[in-house]
Amino acid sequence: MDVQFLGGAGEIGRSAVLVDDRLLLDYGMASESPPQYPVGDVDPEAVVVSHGHLDHVGAVPALMGAGDLPPVHWTPPTRDLAVTLAEDTLKLHGSTPRCPFTETDVRRLTQASRTHGYGETFEAAGYEVTLYNAGHIPGSAHVLVDDGETRLLYTGDFHTGRQRLVEATTARPEADAVICESTYSDVTHEARESVEQQFVESIRQTVWQGGTVVVPAFAIGRTQEVMLVCAAHDVDCYLDGLASA
Repeated sequence: MDVQFLGGAGEIGRSAVLVDDRLLLDYGMASESPPQYPVGDVDPEAVVVSHGHLDHVGAVPALMGAGDLPPVHWTPPTRDLAVTLAEDTLKLHGSTPRCPFTETDVRRLTQASRTHGYGETFEAAGYEVTLYNAGHIPGSAHVLVDDGETRLLYTGDFHTGRQRLVEATTARPEADAVICESTYSDVTHEARESVEQQFVESIRQTVWQGGTVVVPAFAIGRTQEVMLVCAAHDVDCYLDGLASA
């Protein structure tokens, strides 16, 4: 099993892993100025997407150009989030050379979509593939690829600790090789309960002093988590931006 990294190795963003020149795992973009996309030209037989964040799925519509459509495999929530992100990307960059896909490509993406539940094994580009709950955002998945000789586990982003939005991952499928997301591998996070309490107290103190709190957060996952924290502590909040779509 030959594995190539087209992005996301030694950097944050534009994750893309090509297996045997046939199966593509994720195809994201890096939100820089200008945006950065995976390197090289690819023509995969199939695509499997781990989850619906821009750095893992943002460039997938660019694979839907002329010719045969490679089937795109993902969970139902990931499909819905990917289409929403693609439409938002077109609003921001659709009229500039920065955007590598069009509205037609997004429509073709919906035609190429194949959805699967956790634990459901399916065929993609000649491999047996199974998705497991990654506990990151709704629909996020570990991807297990089996060619009959080697079992490759691609974790994508994952959480092993408690969140309010989704349950932590407990999936530990056996594998011969693992490609592990490691963005925070060298970071020791403060206890969740302590962070929540500090956040809520800072909001209450600011409002008590007559101020307004603006919380910038990623539209998918982080925003909903913040809203759930506020609700749990009886803090009123208002929502704007892509997260309201």
